[in-house]
Amino acid sequence: MTNIHIGTWADPESVFRWRAIRLKNAAGTPTITITEGQPVTQRTLCWASAIDSDTWYDFDNASTDLTTITFSNDNPFPFDPVYVCTWPAYPYSRALRKVAAWLTSPYCSDTTSSTNGVIGASTPRADGNYGRTVPALSYLGVKITDPASVETKNTCVLVSGVHSSETVGNWSLEGAVNFLLSADADAALLRTWFNFYVYPMTNPQGRWAGYQRSQPENAALNTNRQWLTPGALENIDAFVTAITTDTGGSLEAGIDFHTNMHMTYSYSVANDIAALKHPEWAVAMAALEATYKMGNDVNAGLAHDFFETLVGGTLCVSVTDEVSNKISVSPLPSGYTTHGANLMRALATLLADGDFPNGPV
Repeated sequence: MTNIHIGTWADPESVFRWRAIRLKNAAGTPTITITEGQPVTQRTLCWASAIDSDTWYDFDNASTDLTTITFSNDNPFPFDPVYVCTWPAYPYSRALRKVAAWLTSPYCSDTTSSTNGVIGASTPRADGNYGRTVPALSYLGVKITDPASVETKNTCVLVSGVHSSETVGNWSLEGAVNFLLSADADAALLRTWFNFYVYPMTNPQGRWAGYQRSQPENAALNTNRQWLTPGALENIDAFVTAITTDTGGSLEAGIDFHTNMHMTYSYSVANDIAALKHPEWAVAMAALEATYKMGNDVNAGLAHDFFETLVGGTLCVSVTDEVSNKISVSPLPSGYTTHGANLMRALATLLADGDFPNGPV
């Protein structure tokens, strides 16, 4: 096998885009090309020995002539088969496995809405891309805190997977959760003063079926524009209900983890940077990641818009976190999990500085 052309990568936003390709008997050092429908500035392909792997590899060589990206390795693949993906895959099965593992920690438990990490399930439905039936898949949710702490706590919500192709966001959230469950001093401080409600896969059918920003229920809808539109999508309604119930409608911080393939830096967007504690947030993150930036978002109906509607709390931080699939994060996926941990460290900085209503200051 010397050359593989896997076709046009860029399809309309509402339909199939996420790609995970299984190569068998890929002997030698094949050259893989992808044709884009727009100018390309990012290296967006990696490979692993399994679709649910902790270790992913960049290709040794990557080049672009604006609309075509070409990838190759200097040596033959050491595995057979090989899985080639846009960026490190994060299958629904991994979310299930991670939730089960997190629940073994003394700092992780069910939310008011969940039992064994499950708050409900999707309805089986047809997949318009391939004519398959997408099965009922669990909606997941857990709580992280120090149950021995008697302090009055702030509330933070962490969500990911709403854009089903953006697997890097799931890796970042996994890194955040692993950090929160660790023995790190900042993690212990956060557990003392926060209840974290974590929803790691908010669009499981879209991920399972290979959609980009939508899902089989309605491929014409961008899933992350429906958080303020009751009745538009079953999964969003389920998570709006669970988050409102679990937090009691009181929220001090919310982060929605995403990915943007054309960004060259970590980037968070929020509608009200000046009104909330986002300047402090940007400074805290920039101290951890020199390329971190903040920006405004004119879109409506995003998860961070929903966070801002929750009443009863003193909302300080509400962001959509976009971390790029950039070359410099290698080795994969530790750059993304480290980014997730950094987001939690920034939260700890704001807590220590007295930016939240409840804290050590």
